[in-house]
Amino acid sequence: MSRKTLLFSLLTAIALVATGTLRAADKPKTDDKPKTDAPAKKDAPKRDTYPFGGKITKVDAAAKSFTIAGKESTRTFLTTEATKYTKAGKPAAFADLKDGEEVGGLCKKNKDGKEEVVSMRVGPKPEADKPAPKPAAKPADKGKPEPKKTDDKK
Repeated sequence: MSRKTLLFSLLTAIALVATGTLRAADKPKTDDKPKTDAPAKKDAPKRDTYPFGGKITKVDAAAKSFTIAGKESTRTFLTTEATKYTKAGKPAAFADLKDGEEVGGLCKKNKDGKEEVVSMRVGPKPEADKPAPKPAAKPADKGKPEPKKTDDKK
């Protein structure tokens, strides 16, 4: 009888070891993750340009720069030979910049960390760029009840 118990215990131990090995083989390895060509979101590069806008408070012709006063701070923007200017939809130049003039456009950080204008609009936004005003809500007629909607399909 002890021989049967010993054989039974040995077979049970083998079965347990074999099951654990099979389960370990089923687990995916960490390097088995599917690889994609798309970069991860956290690795995605930041965009190069970003918008700016406001009223010019100072123009420095010698440095080819201008300053815009914000709510909390002032920002100075540099212009280059590559900067594209427009005024009223037509080409413009740095000479068109005046104190108090409304401007807007795209800029980027240069290698020195200063804001450099890529393209800009001089003057107010054209009407086509402004959002359309919302239509006024119609007051409800209090004297007339709303017609009932019926379902004619049966």
